[in-house]
Amino acid sequence: MLDRKKAEIFIKEALKYDGDRYSQPKRLQKGFSDCSSLIQKPLNTLGWNTRPGVSVTTHRMGVEGDSRFRRIDMSELERGDLVWYRNDKNGKYFGHVGIYLGNNKVFEAIYAGISTYPLSRIRWQRAYRVVALETKNNARPEVTTFNATGVVRAAILNVRSSNTVNSDKLGQLKKAQKINIIGKADSWFEIEYKGGKAFVSGAYVDLINDKPIENIPIVLNGNVIKKGYIIDGTTYMVVNGKEKAVRQSFESMGAKVEWRENKVQIIM
Repeated sequence: MLDRKKAEIFIKEALKYDGDRYSQPKRLQKGFSDCSSLIQKPLNTLGWNTRPGVSVTTHRMGVEGDSRFRRIDMSELERGDLVWYRNDKNGKYFGHVGIYLGNNKVFEAIYAGISTYPLSRIRWQRAYRVVALETKNNARPEVTTFNATGVVRAAILNVRSSNTVNSDKLGQLKKAQKINIIGKADSWFEIEYKGGKAFVSGAYVDLINDKPIENIPIVLNGNVIKKGYIIDGTTYMVVNGKEKAVRQSFESMGAKVEWRENKVQIIM
């Protein structure tokens, strides 16, 4: 996830070169810049160039790969991200990169001068995020065990690293694709994904009706008071011949309800 404070610091430092003249040979001299150095120089000044001594080049970032940059979807562009373009003419490579400023504006170094230009000036092909500008939040969301099978009902469903739309996108699922759900975090499902764990919004997933999971212990203040059953991830119990949702019933009375050790644990 982009650290917006760091992104603003990076942009402020980069804009110090606004008005420079374009030159590749002189790009590290005062008053001159090219597209790569518009990224390299502010990162160097801020101490955020994680590969010291390695110039930022559009070829290295877009073709060879570079651990300092992470490719993102164009739809995820945020202020402080990078846009990238490549064109091969007559066997010669031409690449270009700019700093996205938001509001469809890009800070670029072109022959006309180093300045801010419309995003639509050229057809940018890729977007990248500077890894050094990302947050280092390792906090794991609180996940409640929840075992079920779901099916995606949206045309495309983003798979993310945490239970928020601002977390990193790990991939996408397609409509009608089945998923193995292993937990819940707020309105999100934790799922098994490519050998690991990830999150999808529960708003775009339908649970598949399976047979009830029976004989679920319902524990009140340490004592088993009933055996319930799970349907579509919700635990029910029968009281006076009527089916009642356990969590809803007890939370309405102010109790704390959680799933732990394969039991419904209620504390009042």
